[in-house]
Amino acid sequence: PLSVATLLVRPIDRLVRGYLRQRAHQKIARLDDLTVIGVTGSYGKTTMKQTLKTLLSEQLNVVATPASFNKPISVGRFILSSVTESTDVVIVEMGAYQKGDIADLCAMTPPDISVLTGINEAHLERFGSMQNTIESKFEIITEAKDQAPLIGNADDKRVMQNYDDFVGDHNISFFSAENHKLCDFSVKDKRFHTDGSGISFRLYQDDDEIGYTKVPHLGDYIVGNVIAGVLVGRQLGIDPEEILTQAQKIIPVERRLQPVQRTSSDILVIDDSYNGTSDGVQAAIETLGKFVGRRKVCVTTGLVEVGDQSREIHNDIGRQLADVADVVVLVESSVTDWIKDGLDDADFAGELHTFEGNNIMREQISNLTVSGDVVLFQNDWPQNYQ
Repeated sequence: PLSVATLLVRPIDRLVRGYLRQRAHQKIARLDDLTVIGVTGSYGKTTMKQTLKTLLSEQLNVVATPASFNKPISVGRFILSSVTESTDVVIVEMGAYQKGDIADLCAMTPPDISVLTGINEAHLERFGSMQNTIESKFEIITEAKDQAPLIGNADDKRVMQNYDDFVGDHNISFFSAENHKLCDFSVKDKRFHTDGSGISFRLYQDDDEIGYTKVPHLGDYIVGNVIAGVLVGRQLGIDPEEILTQAQKIIPVERRLQPVQRTSSDILVIDDSYNGTSDGVQAAIETLGKFVGRRKVCVTTGLVEVGDQSREIHNDIGRQLADVADVVVLVESSVTDWIKDGLDDADFAGELHTFEGNNIMREQISNLTVSGDVVLFQNDWPQNYQ
């Protein structure tokens, strides 16, 4: 049952949200030359937002909602405090827990350009069904301005299976880290640098080389993000060559595949503790597997709020880890046994350690690692889920 405090706070919260939404919308509407870029998805929103800001900032005055500020109150406050008449572009991360959340944000900050990073089962318990999730994410284009293009992830199966139902008369372009045939750009000579310094590649349009870049980021998906930046830049009159130059300045978002080199012990730590989606976990495990010739350690608690697919998802995580990791460290949670089942299914031959909590794990982890290791930390859980 709802507490008296909750019943009292809710009307006040609605009033505050309505006031901020109105004032922020009025401010956006007054700035005729401002371009609003809306970014949403079940995963990858913050990294995409920061990538676009880096890629566009050399040519334009760009601001972006900070950290994971992606709800109406925080976005409204940001618009009122940080967007000025000299701002060329504002990038707004749009989060959702239910249908209508992204529509609310679009009503306040109507996108001139919409970017959809992908759709999965994140927060499925709150959305209620995958169809609700899909419809919610596509609000980024159904509720955008009439002429707004959609820039979508061709590597995401749910984006590709559903975009035709939602884009209507809007133009759509695709980005891809995997050279999808619907993407206007392709990548050659892609190289993962096992010293942890990043990924390099050459970008092509048709058979014409645009140029070479090296991005100081470990996730393969960053290649797709750079192509998304090229597509956004094309809408804003920025040459692809300039985007590639700026790509060298991209840095990982804090605690999302963030490399931290321990010089004294020659251990490379990959901090992915803010990652909370199955696609993010898969990308991180794939990244760990690229460190050929180094012992690979993964520390994980599993995922929350993935609904009735949780057992299957965590079995898959176990199987993926069995193919990649030499050492698996599990911090006990309600899904730990399902990860173990996946490890067993794949005949995991490495070391398995289980700890009752993060504090104990942190005290013991140094005893499990040796010089030259790569250690991936994933998925800090809120206390109430453990």
